[in-house]
Amino acid sequence: MKHLHGAAASGLSVADAAAYLTVSQPTVRGWLKRGVLEQVPGSEPVLIDRASVRHVHRLLEELRERGKDREWLRTFVDYVHDMAIRRSPEVRRGIKQMERGELEPA
Repeated sequence: MKHLHGAAASGLSVADAAAYLTVSQPTVRGWLKRGVLEQVPGSEPVLIDRASVRHVHRLLEELRERGKDREWLRTFVDYVHDMAIRRSPEVRRGIKQMERGELEPA
């Protein structure tokens, strides 16, 4: 099993995350943009939160174990999309309003 080592303690570079996840750097940047991976706040150059890399790594490992099962792949894509949506400021604001009783679910 791979280990997260040799990078800054606060996070991983795009290149290190891509190598660890065995995906391309453009894929890592796309996942950052969509909220699948989380950037270390204020990092310049961009560093990626180690916990989010570990989480995605576990998901990818399971996907790779299951091979080319299209139903699981669809589920994975839906899950990644849902993660990104739930991290959006608008959705977070709406959830908090629902919790306070200010909105009712549709």
